[in-house]
Amino acid sequence: MKTLHNLLQRQLGQLGLGTDQAPGAPVWREFLATVSAELAKSEDRFRSLTSLSSDWFWEQDAAFRFTSISGRFNVATGMSEAEHLGRTRWELPGVIPPEGGWTAHRLRLAAHATFHDLELKRCLADGSYRYSLVSGEPVFDEDGKFRGYRGVGRDITEQKAAQEKVNRLARFDTLTGLFNRSAFFDCFDHAVDRAAREHAQLAVLFIDLDRFKDVNDGLGHIIGDDVLKVMAQRLQRAVRSSDTLARLGGDEFVLLAENAASGAAIADVAQRVVATLAEPIKLQDQECRLGASVGIALYPVDGQDAPTLLKNADIAMYRAKASGRNGFAFFSQALDQPQKERMLLGASLHRALELDQLRLLYQPKTSVATGSMIGVEALIRWEHPERGLLLPESFIPFAEESGLILGFGRWVMRNACRQAIAWQSQGLPPFTVAINLSARQFNDPELASSIFGTLKETGLDPRLLELEITESVMVDQHERALATLSEIKATGVRVSIDDFGTGYSSLARLKKLPIDAVKIDRSFVGDIAIDPDDAAITTAIIAMAHSLRLRVVAEGVETHEQARFLRDRGCDEMQGYLFGRPVAAAEIASFARQAPRAPLALVSAAR
Repeated sequence: MKTLHNLLQRQLGQLGLGTDQAPGAPVWREFLATVSAELAKSEDRFRSLTSLSSDWFWEQDAAFRFTSISGRFNVATGMSEAEHLGRTRWELPGVIPPEGGWTAHRLRLAAHATFHDLELKRCLADGSYRYSLVSGEPVFDEDGKFRGYRGVGRDITEQKAAQEKVNRLARFDTLTGLFNRSAFFDCFDHAVDRAAREHAQLAVLFIDLDRFKDVNDGLGHIIGDDVLKVMAQRLQRAVRSSDTLARLGGDEFVLLAENAASGAAIADVAQRVVATLAEPIKLQDQECRLGASVGIALYPVDGQDAPTLLKNADIAMYRAKASGRNGFAFFSQALDQPQKERMLLGASLHRALELDQLRLLYQPKTSVATGSMIGVEALIRWEHPERGLLLPESFIPFAEESGLILGFGRWVMRNACRQAIAWQSQGLPPFTVAINLSARQFNDPELASSIFGTLKETGLDPRLLELEITESVMVDQHERALATLSEIKATGVRVSIDDFGTGYSSLARLKKLPIDAVKIDRSFVGDIAIDPDDAAITTAIIAMAHSLRLRVVAEGVETHEQARFLRDRGCDEMQGYLFGRPVAAAEIASFARQAPRAPLALVSAAR
């Protein structure tokens, strides 16, 4: 404004109108005053409008060093004007380079080009961040020589915080802080693209809390929300950093595991999740356990898009619940595909036996009296060439229906007995090996002769073999079962009733059976510390079995509270993750040789 006024004054002088005595000078001077006044008003309006959209004005010299800063700079940013003077923007302390670095901006300045809305982030001394937008234009003198830059700046820290909050609400669950359903589907699409390029396998784990409805209904939604927060935190600790975890809603969570090299690796993840969520939680000054059921579906074999995989993982989750809760299950195509697919699965199962793809894992059994391992249970797995290590839930139901279970059963018995002899040859003390028999196996007319032939072939002492038979078999075919058991028991083989308490056998029938032990079902053990009914049933089973001079084995023991309860009621043996997970045969030697483990101190005290 002042420069323009002086320029007009010089032009009037050159025209000889610089003094009041000059002809026409008063008119021209009045004109000059009017123009100057209008320009002043225009400049005031410009600055007023500019101030509405900007917090400060700045100027730089030809070397891009700040020469002045005015306006609300200190108030808006909390930073000092003095520390800017004499420095370029990239020399200021704490200023983080814009996306792509300073190169593009400096090239633009070197070209004397105008720039708009350059976003800058600066870390202050207290660790907080401020965000600003700056715009600038080059300044040239009357001769066209570049003199520097001038421009405006605006603090956008509050707007950035608001935008981040909006973005977070759009992608994250407000209660737990985990990804929401929408964000999960986005992550899944990217993960599938990577898996397709790399020919990799993905796993979707559908996680549903057990007994959450009881907590939510009984203690209220506030306590229920607190439980969900705790469970979300536990899940974050249990999963890998490369996994994607989301809350779908209610008490349902989903985990996307990339680089799922094998079914065994995914099973380990699922077991870790189940064990973590089964830890006691304190609610209103009382400890209780919820646990979770997990269903697993694999990409690409169980589906190639998120909706399909979620549906199949959900199906598998309900199978896990039906199996007693607090566990996991893989989705089985045999339960959800047409007959052609079922035939293909059957063919694969046939090849599994022929190509020696079956595997045995062994879970230790521990004596309450001594705290030492006294036996193992043999558990079958299928090393699928494409899906990795499969759990029994994935293939045993079809094996039962197709009759393949008979061949599987003979394979398990032969290999388990051979392994027992191999352990003894390694110098380990003799201990029992337990094998599960399904209803179809038990009804096999060749069962007894098959057992005798295996014992003779391997040379195993019959007293070191234990057959676990479900309670329902005893109920459905009591007379036939009695005859078969009597024939087997005559050789010295031990027999126990598996999943005891879930059937309807009477004392009158039970006392006539030639059995050695009963095995308390894990569905009762899981809640004995918090459920009075399960505690009462478990106590009654132990007392009843001891009155019939039967050993009592508790399966699914995972916590110290469960172990103490069972010890105090006189349980003889325990089995579960507290003492040892299913492991390969080579690892059993360390279990057999070690002294009583720390957790067993809780159950090995005098009774």
